[in-house]
Amino acid sequence: MARIIIPEEFLEKEKLVQDIKDKHTAMGVASPLTQFDVAGAVTKTTNARTAHNSAEEAAKQSEDFYEKRDNLIEPVIKEVRRWAQLMKQIYKDNPHELGNWGFVVDDSKQDDDEPATP
Repeated sequence: MARIIIPEEFLEKEKLVQDIKDKHTAMGVASPLTQFDVAGAVTKTTNARTAHNSAEEAAKQSEDFYEKRDNLIEPVIKEVRRWAQLMKQIYKDNPHELGNWGFVVDDSKQDDDEPATP
């Protein structure tokens, strides 16, 4: 017996419902689906499309906010790097003192290929 494959992706599911509705409408009373609430399923699919569109817009807005966040914090981090360099000079005999300021102090041996961070 043949298998019927129901799509996994929303857009494909939406298309399937639309195709079924179109065929059901074209067949009229001869449709084998007359006993089912095809119109209700179409309404739910339309509502699902609205939710999908909202989710897509929210995702775009989220990306915009993350980009704005990153653009705002980068100049601050550049300044923090300057502060770290200054404090490394001030506390050159005890660089672990920077840990009291919130910096992570890593005095492990660095690879030559790996640039050291302030």
